[in-house]
Amino acid sequence: MIDVLDAIYNSNNYLKMMSNLENNVYLIIAQKYNTNVRTLKSNIVKATERMYELRCKKIKKKSDTKITPKAVVFLIIDKLKNENVSFK
Repeated sequence: MIDVLDAIYNSNNYLKMMSNLENNVYLIIAQKYNTNVRTLKSNIVKATERMYELRCKKIKKKSDTKITPKAVVFLIIDKLKNENVSFK
């Protein structure tokens, strides 16, 4: 997920990168780690789901809401951009 955030945050047009994570971001990262896009995407989805489950357990609140990797990435990137954080 850090590689995803890095690729998007440091791009010239993060909204374009966010428009299609699979083609614009996952492909680059999959090549970097010599794996396929489908495996990378599956691992990111599973990690996001697990993170959300743990968060719900921690605050002792059950939720039927599904959170997507795209939503998580957008929230983090938006917060970083609004606070002018250097992410290198």
